Amino acid sequence: MRAFFLLLSACFAGQLLAARPNILHIHADDHRADGLGALGAPGLLTPHLDTLVARGMTFTRAYTQGSMIGAVCTPSRTMMLTGRSWQRIPGAKSARPGANDPQTFLPSVLAAAGYRTWHMGKGGNAFTEGLKTFQTSILDDGKKEGDPATDRAHASARLADRTIGFLKEHAARKDAAPFYAYLAPPVPHDRARPNRVSTRCMTPPASHSRRPSCRNTLGTTGRWRCETNASLRGHARKKTPGNRPPTTTPA
Repeated sequence: MRAFFLLLSACFAGQLLAARPNILHIHADDHRADGLGALGAPGLLTPHLDTLVARGMTFTRAYTQGSMIGAVCTPSRTMMLTGRSWQRIPGAKSARPGANDPQTFLPSVLAAAGYRTWHMGKGGNAFTEGLKTFQTSILDDGKKEGDPATDRAHASARLADRTIGFLKEHAARKDAAPFYAYLAPPVPHDRARPNRVSTRCMTPPASHSRRPSCRNTLGTTGRWRCETNASLRGHARKKTPGNRPPTTTPA
């Protein structure tokens, strides 16, 4: 498996050397699968992301396969930066020898192909070892409330502005090296502040049963809660396989 991955990496690097497009990788946190206006979510205004959907390719059957902890963002971010499934990521019971080799992580593979690698995003519940392989890695978890420069409420705009600054700086460079920019903000994540939530109880994607969008309260209470108009109300359900909502979103 390791030999195959290295061969695949070598082939991928060879293709990149021929074309080498710039890569902007935006990784939203706990973002449900249809959480864009272009993907069917009513009332969501996401014009720029909708443009990406219209011009590019959308993978509608890409699922988080599971998690080793309560947060699915950790395995999804790890799978993206290693090219390995959840059961084979570094530290997993079925991980193959060499799974934790930094040279096989996506930033290293791209750097070997002549890319300039840059990351800004959260450091908690992330693939820490993978983030270390970026040439530039700026951590921002948005945990210090009360200051727009550090809080969660302004994280999207703050990280986006910093990334735009990187893109402008890169455009002004004289060398021809392409870039791989990994923007991984700590949002939307958990909506833990009821007074800041103003969203209808969305129905799941058409491929799943029609029920309100509910999620586990971090596995600590054994209950599910449902997002309603302007508040998060405790919506008690017994935690059984029969009514457990499907996991549909990468984080």
